[in-house]
Amino acid sequence: MTPPGAGSGLRAAIESAEAWLTDAEPRFAPMVASHGSCTLDNWQRGPFDTLVWAILGQQISVRAADAIEARLLKTLGAGAFQAKEIHQLDEPTLRSAGLSGAKARTVSHLAKTVVSGELNLDELQQTSEVRIRTQLCALPGIGPWTTEMFLIFGLQRLDIFSPGDLGLRKAIQRVFDHPERPSAARCATIASAWQPYRTIAAWHLWREVD
Repeated sequence: MTPPGAGSGLRAAIESAEAWLTDAEPRFAPMVASHGSCTLDNWQRGPFDTLVWAILGQQISVRAADAIEARLLKTLGAGAFQAKEIHQLDEPTLRSAGLSGAKARTVSHLAKTVVSGELNLDELQQTSEVRIRTQLCALPGIGPWTTEMFLIFGLQRLDIFSPGDLGLRKAIQRVFDHPERPSAARCATIASAWQPYRTIAAWHLWREVD
């Protein structure tokens, strides 16, 4: 099956992707009907803000991450994370907002790297996925999952899947009637059938376990 063109803009691309997915995999049809169209095009965070959001969400629940984010934004007196403001905070201040020591160091190092100009997040929009993964995963505390969240939300790439994500593994188990939670490798294999729209597939699978 040949996927349609991206159309004129992200909204058109999302709608084309959903039409393609429901044809390619019948299980997506009831999900799209139930969830409505993917709202990735409504994401308003900038690249640095998105990356910090992803770091805060590593290996904890959405509720816990939201609480930490709210406390850190209150500490900053801001509505979004900016590299210069984060760079001015020391580790004890970051930890007082609820960050673990490891996450505090990761966020601090990221801010320093951006402020110094060593990493230009704005330029990544025109950078290949492979290079983005290489650049971000070279930073301490940033691995594949965090990079994948950045690619999906921060850069709105349409063909990203995070096979190790617990929510996606749970959703695949439920939707595809697996007796046990599939491994990350198995999820990657299943998701390969949804190229070039794995991001949109992931969005709908996340809604299944929200």
